[in-house]
Amino acid sequence: MMAAAEIENGDVLFHRDAAANTWGLLAVREAFAKAHPDLVRAVIAAYERARAYALANPQALSAALVAATKLPEPVIARQIERTDLSQPAIGAAQAASIKAAGLALQQAGVVPAGTDVAAAVDGLLDPGFNPAAGR
Repeated sequence: MMAAAEIENGDVLFHRDAAANTWGLLAVREAFAKAHPDLVRAVIAAYERARAYALANPQALSAALVAATKLPEPVIARQIERTDLSQPAIGAAQAASIKAAGLALQQAGVVPAGTDVAAAVDGLLDPGFNPAAGR
């Protein structure tokens, strides 16, 4: 984790582009989501409650992460300041970021050259499970 290297070793982060974030999205098999949409919504609702709690209670978030990861508080503080919890839903920004990452992987030869990255991303993201505003 770069935050630990910076805090504990004095390493210097020479490049950071927050716009290149590929976001934290919940992945679920399409067949499971179709068979159990109620369970998918329940998990997303729990994530949303946790996200809202974390935003409202930053000290509790920090303490929980320190306890769970056993990392020192300054490392957790650095990681939290780099974590954007303001986006509860999949939208254009997330899709664009994931597409850019896919294209970079394609240029590096990781993703086959013939793959339509944009179509693949569009086919995988399902905003139909986005949490409702105000929940």
